[in-house]
Amino acid sequence: MADRPLKILICSCEDTMPLDKSAVERGCRGANVLTTRQLCRAELEKFRRNVTILFTDIKGSTSYFERYGDAAGLLMVSTCNNAIGDIVR
Repeated sequence: MADRPLKILICSCEDTMPLDKSAVERGCRGANVLTTRQLCRAELEKFRRNVTILFTDIKGSTSYFERYGDAAGLLMVSTCNNAIGDIVR
């Protein structure tokens, strides 16, 4: 995953939900964050393509975060996601 920046699409559902794009960018360092008003309708075609969505849950990650802290926990999750991403690609 390190070879391509992560692209994150967030939608305000026609401005019914406030979006904090800068907060998402801070939380997802290096990600390309795009905002839209109607991702489920009119604007969807701009982003339509085949994608793979993978949800993961790392056994013991909560206790790892508690024991070693956020920085170490995020590094561990990032390392796992990068390894899985290489396999999925």
